[in-house]
Amino acid sequence: MRVGFAARASGWGALVVLGAACSSVDSGDRVPRFALVEEVHAGSMDGPLTLTTVTGLRMLGADTVLVTQYGVGYVLVLSSSGDSVGAIGRRGEGPGEFMMPWVPSTYGDTIWVSDGGAVHQFARSGRPITQFQPRLEPFGDFQPRPRPVAVLADGSLLYQGGVGSYAGTGQLDTVPLVRVARTGGVIDTLALMSFGDCCFNVQLEQRGRTGPHPAGREDHLMVDPSGRSITLVATEGASDSSKVVVRTIDLSRDTVVVFDLTAPLVPIGSVQEDWISEFCGRGSDWPEGACERAVDEQMTWPEYRPPVEGAFIDHDGRVWLRGPHPAPDSATWTVLDADGRIVGETALDGSRSLADARGDTVWGSYEGDYDVPYLVRYRIAGLPPDSQ
Repeated sequence: MRVGFAARASGWGALVVLGAACSSVDSGDRVPRFALVEEVHAGSMDGPLTLTTVTGLRMLGADTVLVTQYGVGYVLVLSSSGDSVGAIGRRGEGPGEFMMPWVPSTYGDTIWVSDGGAVHQFARSGRPITQFQPRLEPFGDFQPRPRPVAVLADGSLLYQGGVGSYAGTGQLDTVPLVRVARTGGVIDTLALMSFGDCCFNVQLEQRGRTGPHPAGREDHLMVDPSGRSITLVATEGASDSSKVVVRTIDLSRDTVVVFDLTAPLVPIGSVQEDWISEFCGRGSDWPEGACERAVDEQMTWPEYRPPVEGAFIDHDGRVWLRGPHPAPDSATWTVLDADGRIVGETALDGSRSLADARGDTVWGSYEGDYDVPYLVRYRIAGLPPDSQ
């Protein structure tokens, strides 16, 4: 039985048309299986490395990992063995200071970190160099100010309209991805991202709670760590559709590579019940039973889970797609090369996420007992050598 993706088509097109004609390619069921062997486990409840929720992770060479966390005003620097070896920035609102740093990116020998609408540039040593904050107007009538996503290979900045997965809430269908010069001018619009059914908004007694829908089908954005390309993973809007379109915009060649995948349809199952229980239980001050009724009345649930639930592109140009697994509490990770060929897949505990990879090393995170966050370094075992 297939549990992961199957490649269906690939093609190329000019950047100006943001699309491509497709020719048929079929991988069948001959997909190599590989394993992720845990080698490093970092974090603790009250030890020397105590983490909050991990919001971003980026490998810096083979020996260093940069980590951002919710509510922490600096970038944590770890060794490859998971030991804390320093920090970049500090909490504040001045140059080199953050309120909520986001996933770091690199450009040459420098490290770039976004925080709100600003982008901070640091030397590899952690020394602040400069700060950019283009005064961009909202990209549309209802959208909040754009936020920076990454620095690109040509030195420009990639900005996204809206505020990520929280952009929907009934107001937004799509948000643009634009290139912005460091002087603040918009260079061009690269693509549009869909957020049509990404979010929920539950109201009770003049109070509201909003956030990303656990079964939303919003597009997933990935930026090549070198900044030479961006990749969008989109699923068709129908809740019973298994078609996935992966579109890579190669900024260095002004081309677009598009390939289609088909994914298995996995019923929503216990995801709905488990999410409602957690949402209405942990930290909720709403009256008992009222939260469950409000969610039941105001949230729409699809019959099937979205075929893509997470994605990233690693330092070797491989695309990692997280999809639902038929087994309870599991996820399927499928790895594709830059041409859209599926090179392997593996199953992983559904509570664990993966964030970055290089060669046969993969880093990810999860929250354990008492919601304590941990970082994990894995070694890839069983993936063909030419795909590592």
